[in-house]
Amino acid sequence: MTKIILILFLILSTIEGFSQNKEFDNIPQGAFHYEIYFAEFGVRMDNRTCVVKITGNRIKVYQDESKNLAGGNVLFDGFVIKHKSGVWILADNENDKNAYEVGGCTEFPVIDFENKLIELC
Repeated sequence: MTKIILILFLILSTIEGFSQNKEFDNIPQGAFHYEIYFAEFGVRMDNRTCVVKITGNRIKVYQDESKNLAGGNVLFDGFVIKHKSGVWILADNENDKNAYEVGGCTEFPVIDFENKLIELC
């Protein structure tokens, strides 16, 4: 029985999105409705809404049915990573935590779990 549990643990630990990293314990898990703030427009454009699905530190951001934004149904597919500045970002890989700039109109959107907000450009 112990061998089976160990094998299952080893299999799970290799599946994408499964993590033992305590840093990821602060990432909410499941499906949520978030707002998108478009940094390039500032307050001149109303926020849009989206559906966010998070498993481990994998994230997918989808358009919801009420909006028609460019780029298809999936707006982002990647990872939630804690940047060296302490903010959570949407990134392609772990090395992006050292990016020089994040948020605004950089290539790394910021996600605010508390306010359910993603800052895109």
